Formats: sequence, C-alpha cells, structure tokens
Amino acid sequence: MPAGMIGWILAGLLILMGALTRSHLARKRIHANVFTAPPLGLARPADVGLDYQQLTIPLADHVLDAWFVPVTQPIATILFFHGQNDALSSLVAAIDRLVQQQIAVLVFNYSGHGASTGRPTIERVRADSAAAYALFRTKAAPGPTYVLGYSLGAAVLLDAIQHHQMNVDGVILASPFSSIRAVAVADGMPAWLAWLIPDVYNNVRAMTGITKPVLIVQSETDGTFPLSMTLQLHTANPQANLRIVAGPRHAEVLAAPAVIGDRADDYWQAIFDFIDQRPA
Repeated sequence: MPAGMIGWILAGLLILMGALTRSHLARKRIHANVFTAPPLGLARPADVGLDYQQLTIPLADHVLDAWFVPVTQPIATILFFHGQNDALSSLVAAIDRLVQQQIAVLVFNYSGHGASTGRPTIERVRADSAAAYALFRTKAAPGPTYVLGYSLGAAVLLDAIQHHQMNVDGVILASPFSSIRAVAVADGMPAWLAWLIPDVYNNVRAMTGITKPVLIVQSETDGTFPLSMTLQLHTANPQANLRIVAGPRHAEVLAAPAVIGDRADDYWQAIFDFIDQRPA
C-alpha cells in the first residue's frame, strides 16, 4: 500500500461541507482512496515454472479471480490477502518464495481488482474474503493452514476474522498499518480532521480479539508505514510474535530476488520460521 493516500485533506473538507451526509461521503472517499484496483497484468506462476489452477469464485453479483498453486507434500497451505493496487500478477514472486518452501498458496483478487468483477467496498471485500476462505478450505491439504495479509491485506484479513469464522493455525500480518485514521494523518491530513474518517480498518482494535497465534513482520526501512504503527499492534496483542528486520522497503516485499537481491530474505525467513514452529 504505497504512501500518499490521495485526497485526505480534500475528503475532510468535503465531509465538513456535507455534514448531513458525512458518513456516506466519508465511506465513498475511503473506497476511492483505499481500493485502487489495477487490471490483471501479464505475469503468471507458469513464468517461474509453477503449475497452478485458474479459479473463479462466484458471489451473488460478481465473480472473483483466484489462483491455487499446489505443491507435493506441503508443509502448510496459505490463503493470501493482497495489498493496495495489487492484482494476482503482482504476487508471482511472493508465491514462488512460498512454494519453494513447500507451502501451497491460494491467492484471490478483491472485487474490481485484476480480473475480478464488481466495485470494491468494505462490505463487498468482506464478503469476498469469506468466499475465498470457503474455497481455501476445499483446496487446503491436510495439515497446518494460515492466512497471510500484506499491507492493506492485513486490514482486510483482520476485518474478515472479526466477521467470519476462520479456523486456521496462524495469522500472518506482513507490513501492516495501525488504522486508516492513522494512515491519513501520517499522509498529511490534520489530526483534528481525523475523526471525520469512519473508524474502519482499525487494526489495533482488531488485534485485541485475535486468539490464534499471530506473526507481525515489519521492516525498519519500510518507508510507507512507520515502525510505531507495528509496535502499537504488538502492544494491543502482546502474545503476538513480533519480527522486525532490516529490510526491504514496503513495495519490495513482493519483488523477486532477481530484482532486489537478498534485501527481503530475512523478511520472508521470519514468515517461514513462524510456519516451521507451528505444530504439524
């Protein structure tokens, strides 16, 4: 989720001018700022030698695009929640890292992202998450299962856990933020206007209700979300496993080693270590 979530100051002024419709305007602005939805790019798992299944997930008024990448004798299966401005094609290098560790992966695009249809809203993405989880249960091999949310995906994941039953062995929050309000202030919105933003995707509050084992992994050089946000999440759930590593930058988490070298190796190793220490 890149820095500079566009127009928060303008959003505050619009909301002030339309006090009677504040909630409606604010939610529309959040949807426009948060759910930036790119088309599906050209990259595919087959480009890095991975077999995969192209899947669709039908909902009442739209269809989601998904990939399942199986492995022989998986040590675990992960349901991956992507970040802002991501399509499935953005995730090929991350999928490859997981598969090289014998971890099977199901990835899906939220409404309006990639080849998924529909217009993304908080409620619709919440329904998307439940439908993806239902498919995940049919695809996961016997053994440990995990949900992994990267950047905005960590918020989508935590929101889904609050509203839907997800029976997994662990929750992985990769490069998360503390709350939408805090992100808006960090991006330049005056703090005195932050209360005008609906208090959605409040990850600090959501953390207090997580009973499953949790890993929070963040880079000191993230450059998008300050480390103080990560520490707030850990304070809200001190039982969580906190791993702070030296690199990479935020957008480099999904990049291939051929592009960024070893800058993200320790970051991903923290995820692999968390999975390895869970009971088989």
